[in-house]
Amino acid sequence: MNSNLVMYYSLLIIGALLLLGTLGLLINLFITKKDKGFKLFFIIFLGFVGSIFFFGSLPTLKYVLAKDYEVIEGKCVLEVDSRDRGGYHYNIKMLDTDEEFSFASDMEVAFDEPSKIKEYGVENTFYCEVTVTKDHELKLYHKIYDLNTGKLIVSGE
Repeated sequence: MNSNLVMYYSLLIIGALLLLGTLGLLINLFITKKDKGFKLFFIIFLGFVGSIFFFGSLPTLKYVLAKDYEVIEGKCVLEVDSRDRGGYHYNIKMLDTDEEFSFASDMEVAFDEPSKIKEYGVENTFYCEVTVTKDHELKLYHKIYDLNTGKLIVSGE
């Protein structure tokens, strides 16, 4: 399963659990009727964080469950940033649509993928295919090709 999908489902589940926990704590608070000051603040904070996680990821759920994806393809430019812990972060800017996508590479391929891109030169223009949900909120996969030869350079599937 794609790491972006795992993160998406994690946020959705954590948000739902936080909201359920908030509801349980709120019911417990009104039943016991003791020391409402700090507990009420804590409950409001949990509810706020849970609602951000849950309701922030809820609009994309229909596209993820239906696997309703869109492939955006065209000329693109890349920016590869190294990270502190050995991984790499890609910024893919589509030239035709002015959309920008970010992907973090996995640790086991982090040392190989940037070298493939750097062989071609990061400042070059590539042909990219980026798979996203219909609302463009969740980026799933990317493929980067050499613009001239059509050879697959990097595949993030």
